[in-house]
Amino acid sequence: ERPVTTLSHGQKHLVCLISILAMQPEVIVLDEPFAGLDIPTTMALNNLLETAAPTLVHITHDPKMLERYDRVIWLSEGGVKMEGEAQPVLESYLSEMTRGGQSDAFADVTG
Repeated sequence: ERPVTTLSHGQKHLVCLISILAMQPEVIVLDEPFAGLDIPTTMALNNLLETAAPTLVHITHDPKMLERYDRVIWLSEGGVKMEGEAQPVLESYLSEMTRGGQSDAFADVTG
């Protein structure tokens, strides 16, 4: 009974997602759908997607959000770096990102 403009960020996400699901699309493309949301709202939206959604294409930088997916495609520098079952792709991604985070990434900027 409230205007959408008065809802919290997470509540607006939920209204948007429900409105998309009501259209019964065959595919839903999500681009960072949980950015800026608190943990309970993220969990609620994720559960809703898992139980009610058709095919999902989920674009994210958060590998944790992809662990339960059947297939993951890792894009890097304009191309496919790796694709396949979620676990091996995510392990490779995390390994490379961790190595990259240990280097002095700001040396080129500040040097």
